[in-house]
Amino acid sequence: VCYADEIERRLIKKLLDGYDTDVRPVANHTSTLEVKMGIALNMIIDLYWTDAHLKWDQVEYGGIDVVRIKVSRIWRPDITLYNDVSDELPEIDEYFAAVTSDGYVTWLAPVIVMSSCPLDVTYFPWDQQVCTMTWGSWSFDGGKVNLYNRSSFSHLHAKLGHTLN
Repeated sequence: VCYADEIERRLIKKLLDGYDTDVRPVANHTSTLEVKMGIALNMIIDLYWTDAHLKWDQVEYGGIDVVRIKVSRIWRPDITLYNDVSDELPEIDEYFAAVTSDGYVTWLAPVIVMSSCPLDVTYFPWDQQVCTMTWGSWSFDGGKVNLYNRSSFSHLHAKLGHTLN
């Protein structure tokens, strides 16, 4: 067990040595980073992307195919709810992301957000309300970080910054 811990420690040290969380994780600066996003009803935001800087050969690290790294130590998309009306930002830096040997990152971020929604109750209780939540990267346009809805549920619509529904 101690040997496996040392291998994982060595792997994470190798992956993060010289790693800059301010640099988009692409092999070429002109490349667009594809970030998938999904929202569950309990407000866990699912984020998935490939980080070109977090890849390793499993053979060199005892067959380890996935590690969990605190999200504050890796680059992550700065996804925000544009029409958020809460007073404070969620504290999410202490959570972990799963990183596979091919650089695929899975980050399930629990958040609580508040958004305003105009209601039309003219036909209450037979009315139907539609609230738009607009999500996107705060710092990057769609040419640098492309956010899109990974959900195929037709009844869930999320307006994503820099893209269409």
